[in-house]
Amino acid sequence: MEEVLLAIVSCDEAESTIGHDLLDTTSQHLAVSTYLPEQRYRRARVRFEKARKRRATVGPTEGRLPASVPRRRTPPRSASRYPVAGMRFAHVTDVHLSVDRGDPQGGLEFTARHGDGTEVVAALDAAFTHAAGRGAGLALVTGDLTEHGTTAELRRFAARATAAPLPVWTVPGNHDHYGHLHEPDPADRPRGGGFLGSATVRRYEAVLGPRWWSRDHGSLHVVGLDWFSALCGIDAEEQRDFLAADLGPLPGGTQVLLLSHDQLDPGWFDHVRDVAPQVRVIGALSGHCHSPKLVTDDG
Repeated sequence: MEEVLLAIVSCDEAESTIGHDLLDTTSQHLAVSTYLPEQRYRRARVRFEKARKRRATVGPTEGRLPASVPRRRTPPRSASRYPVAGMRFAHVTDVHLSVDRGDPQGGLEFTARHGDGTEVVAALDAAFTHAAGRGAGLALVTGDLTEHGTTAELRRFAARATAAPLPVWTVPGNHDHYGHLHEPDPADRPRGGGFLGSATVRRYEAVLGPRWWSRDHGSLHVVGLDWFSALCGIDAEEQRDFLAADLGPLPGGTQVLLLSHDQLDPGWFDHVRDVAPQVRVIGALSGHCHSPKLVTDDG
């Protein structure tokens, strides 16, 4: 039975932290990675639950964060400095939705085991429904929405996002830019290479729109980036210029959340500090690595 990873992210006023309830999956390939700069944890828990086919089956197993996650005690901070306190949203990643039995050519497939995608669609619907039921006001999906990056798969994901009971904001992953491998077209101009292969971006843009963007959710400024196209040398400078133009004019103290498919390398965070030293990046959400991670940074 297919499962979709979902993290319910709560901004806790009392603890002055961002806390997570992680809906873990033991299925083939769904995970979350989270980076939370400037957060000092007085107390934190991770709750594991499962969102299964056509329903959310909740079986919490609570526990402390692993020893590798720093624990620091600090005085509570005033709510006025943390206007996002009380906000709740969902983080979903690496859905790998498919519409056929897969195509192992090129060595880019995990397997050809995904069938017609029915199980993944049902699990995705259940995850969105579960998140809304937990009070999430927004779902953030950090890439690999599809397995093959074909137009049909992207449209299928878009249909599920439109039908979801809460707004769904997305950024692409590497699999979302593999359409040229599975439905070649003369208009394709793939770029890049190496272990993860090359990318074409036009299918994602045609179906889901801009690959990098910024939007406000209440007082939180959310920025989405296309990590894989930047890695492939397609538009890294354009995305850095976008960050400068978008973040530079923001008022001092604006809290910013970054989204990307894989964690951005430190140079991206240095760039944000250079072009917008007045903002506070409170976190960076990503996926790709298919294993839950939580990293904190005092800087």
